[in-house]
Amino acid sequence: MGLSNSFMSLGRIAGPIWAGFVFDANVNYPYLSGSVIMFIGFLISLVWVSQGGKETTSADLQPAADCETSEVQREEHLWQIGSGT
Repeated sequence: MGLSNSFMSLGRIAGPIWAGFVFDANVNYPYLSGSVIMFIGFLISLVWVSQGGKETTSADLQPAADCETSEVQREEHLWQIGSGT
């Protein structure tokens, strides 16, 4: 979430500056530049999907070999978390 918020903030800063700059050149350029940027993002997402990009789920993750705990220890830990102790 932090990285997403960072990019949104950068867009809110750079977007109006860029739009004002290109608006001085032509009234339609802010809209055209926005559509070009969105199209580039679309192409990047197509390349990512075609290369087999997928999200990592918790089922894909394997526990580390040095972090083995017994079932009793896990249940005790979960109980402690739930009780707030």
